[in-house]
Amino acid sequence: MNVLILGGTQEARTLADHISTDHPNVNMTTSLAGVTKSRAQVPGKVRVGGFGGIQGLTSYLISEHINAVIDATHPYATQMTDHAVQACGQANVDYLRLERPQWILPPNTDVIFVPDALEAARLIARTSSAAFLTVGRKDLAAFEGL
Repeated sequence: MNVLILGGTQEARTLADHISTDHPNVNMTTSLAGVTKSRAQVPGKVRVGGFGGIQGLTSYLISEHINAVIDATHPYATQMTDHAVQACGQANVDYLRLERPQWILPPNTDVIFVPDALEAARLIARTSSAAFLTVGRKDLAAFEGL
């Protein structure tokens, strides 16, 4: 069986470890988008970079004789998930989405929701002298100068 894991998350690495240990007859490839400068070791084959949209992923699934795709991408990677669903349908390949459990705020938590990093930076500039950021490097530029 040939399995493609769409990865880049801790869940994908854990899944790849499990498959390589408990199912050694599975030929596994983990695909990473290539946006991370340094990556953790992943067992099996590793593919880095995009597929070229839905048609590119469909062609890859067919040419590599992939039997199943496990989508363990980041919850915000909605375009990759949409492409994977469509490509798997076109290539007649089984698709499974690995979902993280929903995070639930503890009761009485004081939270302000904003639509994006720029608005978060504006709010911090108006209301705070310090902030602890967990936004990731893609959105970090919004906070420069604070």
